[in-house]
Amino acid sequence: MSSENMIAHKKDLSPGAIKITFTGDIMCDADEITAYRNERGQFDFTEIFSGCREYFKHSDYVVGNLETPIADAELSNELYKFNSPAEFAQAVKLAGFSLVSTANNHCLDCGVKGLEDTITILDKVGLKHTGTNREKIIPTGIIETTGNINIGFLSYTYGTNAWLNNNYLSTDEKYKVNLFQEQELSNSCYRNIYNARFSVFFRNIINILSQLLFKKNIICPVWERNETRGPCFYTNIKNDIFELRKKGAEYIVMCLHAGGQYNLKPLNKAKKIVEQMITLGVDAVITNHEHCVHTCKVDQDKIKAYSLGNFTSRNGVQTTPYDKMAEYSILFNLYLQKKDGKTPKVPHTTFTIVKSISIGPGKVKTVLLYDLIVNCHDVNERNKLISDNLKIYNIFKDTKETEIELKLEYPF
Repeated sequence: MSSENMIAHKKDLSPGAIKITFTGDIMCDADEITAYRNERGQFDFTEIFSGCREYFKHSDYVVGNLETPIADAELSNELYKFNSPAEFAQAVKLAGFSLVSTANNHCLDCGVKGLEDTITILDKVGLKHTGTNREKIIPTGIIETTGNINIGFLSYTYGTNAWLNNNYLSTDEKYKVNLFQEQELSNSCYRNIYNARFSVFFRNIINILSQLLFKKNIICPVWERNETRGPCFYTNIKNDIFELRKKGAEYIVMCLHAGGQYNLKPLNKAKKIVEQMITLGVDAVITNHEHCVHTCKVDQDKIKAYSLGNFTSRNGVQTTPYDKMAEYSILFNLYLQKKDGKTPKVPHTTFTIVKSISIGPGKVKTVLLYDLIVNCHDVNERNKLISDNLKIYNIFKDTKETEIELKLEYPF
């Protein structure tokens, strides 16, 4: 049976329900940019997303995290500094994405101008976005009407790689990025200590100070640090939520950028932040940044997804790490239904496992794992794919199943 026929349609689950699909991080590195440039210097990235385009057609709204600027500047040529051409944004739009989150640790890789350029390009290609701002607005999120439901979308990030790119926002520029805490190592004293952490002379001193004064905060990776999170940060989030409700949002989704890098489980810090967002009044938190799949919790109408993984990336495929299952990610489907004008309910949630595969030097393509397994004729490879399917299933659902039926779309 074709994967298209296997997709759980809205009419089969709940008549009148809308289907919102969330993906993980949408990545594009320097090698991909080179690989997808033709001899005339033109770019075409559509092949990356071609394996999921039909799947997205069965959703009413598709949301992903755009983890690269689209700026009028030098394209990506460094390991942790991203910038992709406008054609990449066009490919994301053509794949079927409706909205992208732009509040993430790479949003200032090309500075404030690069952030603003990205907004301009996304507007030009008709791709909705939230998380970074050209102007000071309240709320920073947007409301999209899908079916008969007004859905509010917000996006916030832990930081902007300022410790690496040195693009620290001035007080007058803070509104440019939705931050739930100060940018990494905003305190210059901490920054100097962190940058000296590999020095033999400083190592023992740092360890002692970290244990006594900073509770390991100073030596842990910057993306796991607890930066200053004063009242203004909570006020901004609360105001966004309040204003979205005031403007008619009936269900609010927070696209959150938080957590560590390739951890096997969500950090306690990430869990606390997700709980705080729920407490502040959002209905669903879709978290990304870990670059591998973490568990999801569905509690009545409240959704807590801790990491959907990399929707498209060469990590685990053509680059390290090869031992974190980083090539796999989740398409998470949230069904919403409103009857008789009442508050929207979540009658169903489902998910599909996808995998990034190599299709040439520097080139990857995201495909449905179901399709890979069904079309695989090598017994050993097929068994490996089935085993991986079970592992990702158990990770995302936090279960310990020993055998499951092969499905394109699993009920949660």
